[in-house]
Amino acid sequence: MVTINTGAFQRRLKTLYDSWKDGAYWNGATCVAVISGAAAEGLRYWKSTSLHLWLLGYEFTDTLLLFTKSEVHALAGAKKVQLLQQLEGACRALGLALVLHTKGKKEDGSEQMGRVLEAAKAAGDTPLVGVLPKEKPEGPFASLWLETLAGSGLSTVDVGAALADAWAVKDEDELKNLRKAAFLVSSAVNSFAVPQIEEIIDQEMKVKHSKLAAKTEEVITDPSKINIKLKAELLDIAYPPVFQSGGEYDVRLAGAVSNDNSLHYGVIVCSLGAKYASYCANVARTYFVDPSKKQEEEYAALLAAHQAAVAALVEGAPMSAAHEAVVKALKVQRAGQEPAEFWSGLGGGGTDGGYYVGMARGQGHLVEKLPRSLGSAIGLELRDSTQQLSANNAKPVRAGMTFNVVVGVSDLTRDDPDDEPGRRYAMLVADTVIIKAGGGAPDYATAAAPKDWKEVAYYLKGGVRAFGVVGCGVARVIERRWEGETAGRGQDEGGEDGGAAPAVDDEYEAMAMRKSTRTEHVDFQAKADERRRQKENQEDLLQRVNQATLNMLNKNGADGRGGAGPGGRRVSETVAYKSVSEMQQFQGLTVQVDHRSECILVPIYGMLVPFHILTVKNATYNQEGDTAYIRVNFNFGPSFEPGARFPRSVFVKELSYRSADSRHAAKVVQEIKMLRGAVQQREKEKAERATLVQQEKLVRGKGRVYSLPDVWVRPAFGGKGRKVTGTLEAHANGFRYTSPKGEELDIMYRNVKHAFFQPAENEMITLVHFHLINPIMVGKKKTNDVQFYTEVMDTVQTLEAGRRSMYDPDEIEEEQRERERRNSINRQFSQFVKRVQQDIWERDYSDLNLEFEIPFRELGFFGVPSRSSAFIMPTVNCLVELTEMPFTVLTLSEVNLVNLERVGFNLRNFDMVLIMKDLNRDVARIDTIPTQYLDTIKDWLNSIEIKFYESKVNLQWKNILKSIKEDPEQFIADGGWNFLDVEQSDSEEEADEESDFAPSGGEDESDDDVDSEDESVVSEDDSDAEAEDDSEEEGMDWDDLEEQAKRDDEARDDSDGEDEGYNRKRKGGGSGGRPAGGSGKRAKR
Repeated sequence: MVTINTGAFQRRLKTLYDSWKDGAYWNGATCVAVISGAAAEGLRYWKSTSLHLWLLGYEFTDTLLLFTKSEVHALAGAKKVQLLQQLEGACRALGLALVLHTKGKKEDGSEQMGRVLEAAKAAGDTPLVGVLPKEKPEGPFASLWLETLAGSGLSTVDVGAALADAWAVKDEDELKNLRKAAFLVSSAVNSFAVPQIEEIIDQEMKVKHSKLAAKTEEVITDPSKINIKLKAELLDIAYPPVFQSGGEYDVRLAGAVSNDNSLHYGVIVCSLGAKYASYCANVARTYFVDPSKKQEEEYAALLAAHQAAVAALVEGAPMSAAHEAVVKALKVQRAGQEPAEFWSGLGGGGTDGGYYVGMARGQGHLVEKLPRSLGSAIGLELRDSTQQLSANNAKPVRAGMTFNVVVGVSDLTRDDPDDEPGRRYAMLVADTVIIKAGGGAPDYATAAAPKDWKEVAYYLKGGVRAFGVVGCGVARVIERRWEGETAGRGQDEGGEDGGAAPAVDDEYEAMAMRKSTRTEHVDFQAKADERRRQKENQEDLLQRVNQATLNMLNKNGADGRGGAGPGGRRVSETVAYKSVSEMQQFQGLTVQVDHRSECILVPIYGMLVPFHILTVKNATYNQEGDTAYIRVNFNFGPSFEPGARFPRSVFVKELSYRSADSRHAAKVVQEIKMLRGAVQQREKEKAERATLVQQEKLVRGKGRVYSLPDVWVRPAFGGKGRKVTGTLEAHANGFRYTSPKGEELDIMYRNVKHAFFQPAENEMITLVHFHLINPIMVGKKKTNDVQFYTEVMDTVQTLEAGRRSMYDPDEIEEEQRERERRNSINRQFSQFVKRVQQDIWERDYSDLNLEFEIPFRELGFFGVPSRSSAFIMPTVNCLVELTEMPFTVLTLSEVNLVNLERVGFNLRNFDMVLIMKDLNRDVARIDTIPTQYLDTIKDWLNSIEIKFYESKVNLQWKNILKSIKEDPEQFIADGGWNFLDVEQSDSEEEADEESDFAPSGGEDESDDDVDSEDESVVSEDDSDAEAEDDSEEEGMDWDDLEEQAKRDDEARDDSDGEDEGYNRKRKGGGSGGRPAGGSGKRAKR
């Protein structure tokens, strides 16, 4: 139950009535009516909301509050009224009566509003209702009240300024919340925003303002990313973070936004706001890259003016004093024109006031660039329009008030810009300050965010004294100019400075010479141009893949998974017994298994309760001494179908029983396991068959029927006995494969999604492969891929122990026979494919656009698509691996983008992840691709217009896809898939920081780490081959080599004839795959 802090409510209600009693700003109101409407999305600062938060600590939607001199009325729903009953004692202590009006669930509240209006009319002889006319709350309840009040004939006055004045002075609890918000926003500047800007400049990245703002917002709402421990439920942004650069600036808090332009290396304005427990804090800073002398002087004047504004906000002074102090500070023409005490007050906030005595002169032209308001009161509202720091606001400053002091100028121009966007610039400095009692200097709540020149200026070119790592490209500098440092330090005879700068220049020159020496004989221009065009094309593809993702999610939604598979029986639909009469009578309260009803019965509170076996996850049996324990675990969690269907229900997770009969306990557990396995297997087969699409019947061809004899089929029909070949025939509307045993398999043309023809070159087989739209049953297996193949070489075993000469006539003749057989089979398959293509598909099924695709071997690469390494090749429409089972067929039109993972200079392999347009599908992976294929793959992906990224680590794609499907709009707003860009700051964070999507293990891999990872995904024979390489590299002696040779010979003798045939073929130059069943040792590559 929500608890209202009655103590704080009583204190603040008393403050409200005391302010009302004084009469200032209340405009003679005899009562005050505040209405709140329905909940609204987004950030909104209304005084009605602030009143609720100030008094109650929560925003009560669809609630009407009426304050009279003697009563407090509240009209709301039953639950809210029940919460407000806690305040009766606090109201009574102040001499006020709390009158609660409950609106029924099916009532509109008009009757209760009438009673509230009667109380308003009785509040005075001439009732005058104080309202908030600038607010237009939404919802039927609020609209009805506004209509009722307008039709009542009561006069109204605006009390917005009076309410703001009542809560303007903050108590200790409020100041504590504001300081936490200020600490958070200052830390976000120091620990995230500034390092991000430095990294972008240092790495010369192109990062959009909006992308940088979105990442900063994530840090504010989740400060644990910068090691700040604050309650996340109390945090929020006060407004979206704002980053501005490149000539487009707006120093107004209400109008500034982060556009989609890339960050410009000139003048960068950063504004951040945060809320803690609904209390706001704001900070703004300006950063300069290679600034001019004029910009330095203008910033010095601006900072001096900001300090003057803060110093003027003392207890008892008018709020207009801040504006007057800023104008006076900017109009100072020379040092010493103002009294010393004026400048001594400019040292607050960590600024050296003495420095600005010399720099803040002659900047009177900035006065006309100032906005009308230099900030306002801040707290529950980010910007209080009734308490602004403007020239004509004479309201007094009181101790305990908090202000957002904002001094900014815009429409400034630079005479010597490096580019046109750098010509126009603006400057902005903002801090949240707290007014102290007794006339003391205000306290800077955001002082942790530095703003001195040495903290905000960056020099990338010569002419300054830079402090930092030589060669890093970005260095913070102190305010002293290089020519100023030369004084008193001496110069050499040639007039050159004897400091450290020439050494830096020499080092850069030496580095440039070494680089020139390394590359003078190599022409990289053509490759660089190609990479540039590739990068430009990839940037153009980003918008397309983001839009494809958004369209898919908006069209299909983010469907979850759970329960039985599609077409199978749902767990929530299972019933153990339809009625009590069906239950068997068991003796005693013991765990029982009813095989007929497929359920278990367990004793709960003196009676047997049935659970269907599909609800059981597992059962275990454990014995300790003479006592046996049975534990039954049930399916549980959001992935469990009943859990998703009945989210508010309570589910049993586990039941444990103790039994003295260990034999019965063991028997029951065994029966549960057997029954569960049998039922699950049956349901699985039923679900698979239920999802099959009814195929049309085969129409046998009339006249000549094209056939392909002596071919095997994969997957096989199953059964015992040796595999036998069959015949594939092309009929009128489909293929039919017939085996000598009379088994038949039909494949309809309209069910073919892709067809492939792969002639044997380096492989042992020639094949035709069909990837189907809807799966079919082959034997007892459901499959989307059916393949027909023929072995192009006989499986032989060499009986001779010695080697045969390459000039051996028998060897030459045998190789010639193999070539002729391979060419003959390839020609036979090619004729069959050509006839089906031209005479059937193009003539009768032209609407299907079917064609046999042949893989492009020159674009192929080795990788691990499933269990073992294979040669993967692209076709016109797909990426395929058709030699090893399970087959890999990836339709390129269904691929949205590709991420190349574990790409690094110290790694020999990388992984390829293909993200589908349908995010409900799992990503496809091809692991352990040799690095030598990286450029080939990137060129191929770019040529077929597929967006790709590179990353240094493997990502957890289930978590990524889940987060995208939960909020697709926010995903697109955050830049979409661009978070994968290694050239952007996010990829660097993934490599350096611990992320939700990064693996838990270390990311820096040595060669040994790569070897161990490769061994986990390649076959055992590959591991042996790599072990040989490692042994040779380590320098094995003759005895070790002899033992290694013996082990290799024993392993070779154990292999079957089919393996020998495969080895023999690979020795002849093959590097492709092999038919199912072959597991011969791969030739070392």
